[in-house]
Amino acid sequence: MTLSGRALSTRDFSMRKSLLFCPSTCFAGDGIKSGATASPGDTWQTQIGATMLHVPGHGTTMAIPMGLVSSDGVFEVYRTVGHEIGCLRIPVCSSTLEQQSLILYRKVLESTSDKSLYRVWNFVPAINAVNEPLEENYQLFCAGRSAAFEQQARKLMTQIEMPSASAVGHRGNELIVVYWAGAGPVIHLENPTQVPAWRYPRRYGRKPPSFARASVVFEGHGGWRFISGTASIKKSETLHAGDLPQQLLITLDNLEIMVALCDRSIEAQMVPPVTWVHCVRVYVREWNDLPIIRQLIESHFLLRSAFITYQHADICRSDLAVEIEMTSRFDRRK
Repeated sequence: MTLSGRALSTRDFSMRKSLLFCPSTCFAGDGIKSGATASPGDTWQTQIGATMLHVPGHGTTMAIPMGLVSSDGVFEVYRTVGHEIGCLRIPVCSSTLEQQSLILYRKVLESTSDKSLYRVWNFVPAINAVNEPLEENYQLFCAGRSAAFEQQARKLMTQIEMPSASAVGHRGNELIVVYWAGAGPVIHLENPTQVPAWRYPRRYGRKPPSFARASVVFEGHGGWRFISGTASIKKSETLHAGDLPQQLLITLDNLEIMVALCDRSIEAQMVPPVTWVHCVRVYVREWNDLPIIRQLIESHFLLRSAFITYQHADICRSDLAVEIEMTSRFDRRK
């Protein structure tokens, strides 16, 4: 497992010549290898931008060449047969965050209009900061993102499917959006014990979040299972604010529900997979909570064989202490 006790900052998103897609929320860091432990404060460099996409599977790592097809200082796009990875980043403040969120997501949707948008990772500066008129930065981001989906739906005169996604805070001043899209068919799924995020009531913001709880991608002999950032929420309500163990139990229950739903979708489409690689990222609001979080997570039956990384970061709601996301590669070949 990998630990990083330093809260996310802009330098964590530096452009690199290679991308190790573990896969996880972010990407594995310089000098921190799979299974290693880094002390709090160690440098954790997120690698975005790729000439090679390294995908674990069959007990080894498969390297897929990625070619840089465009770069304008804001938006870098890398492609290979069947895959597109993009990274967008732009400085924002509270007065520009909503508009810049709209602009970045408009670019994402335009670039992937002929593909399936699988998964998006969002990194929002000071995500819980409150601005006038009493809107958090996350709510401003959601308003811009939602507007982009609405505009694209009107343009194409069709409903736009929401991808799986996560959004956490960091200490820099750039809004950063990383996405993965491709040619494979995708199924987006919702948690029956939660209100779909895009139907949240208005008390959570002028515009609701735009994402699905999970996505399953089919690709050749296998595919991908993306489970969005998952926390202690039932229906649309945060449960057990201030009670970390109970929040973790609800979070893990939601994770179990989504894993089961995804697996039923996979088994309905193909012979059950015989190999899996699971990568999990755990976002921790208070780093002092890590011992409790690790004890509960690493003993959970779903996560015993997973590659787990822990990252110090703010969660999209100020009353949430932890968020877990999972990305899994499955294959039906022996």
